[in-house]
Amino acid sequence: MPAEPPVDLSLRLRHETLELHRDIERRIGFPDSVKDLTAYRSCLVSYFRLYCTIEASLAEFEGWQANGIPLEERLQVPRLVQDLEALDIKPASCAAAGQQWAPPMPDFSHAMGVFYVLEGSTLGGQFILRRLRAVLGDRIEGADAFFGGHAAKSGAMWNAARQAIDAYGQKHPEQCESVIEGASSTFHAVGNWMTRHE
Repeated sequence: MPAEPPVDLSLRLRHETLELHRDIERRIGFPDSVKDLTAYRSCLVSYFRLYCTIEASLAEFEGWQANGIPLEERLQVPRLVQDLEALDIKPASCAAAGQQWAPPMPDFSHAMGVFYVLEGSTLGGQFILRRLRAVLGDRIEGADAFFGGHAAKSGAMWNAARQAIDAYGQKHPEQCESVIEGASSTFHAVGNWMTRHE
């Protein structure tokens, strides 16, 4: 009997982190928790502070380009800066989250799992943005780059990211568990940060 073909790493990631994904949505209660512009501003500041720390750690790793991922064009911090400035918030006044809030990245495979979660959020962000616009209307016009993700390119860019992740899994099958660990720890980190009490 022929062996079953290996499951693509991106499909494993989706399946094995599904409950974590659902749990974080329940914990944060977002976007329904955003009722006004003040709450929206606070939300963006929180994401900015956390993403500054996470994306700085991602950028320390070499190998993104070699694995088919042009990391720089996928970073979300520049979009968050744009949104904050549109809301008259100075990004420099928002301290980055401490490293203890970020998911651990002991190696590139864990970083790949972190990337999977952050990049996947660009798809979910568009759904969130539609909900936010229904509540806040044009008050967030010009301050919607973060949740807008890659805009019209989001689907194509996600497919490219998924293909790169699958190729990495095929090339490094021994690292797949570490990628999944990285993704799982990212969901935990985001949930813990967004529900913290400072």
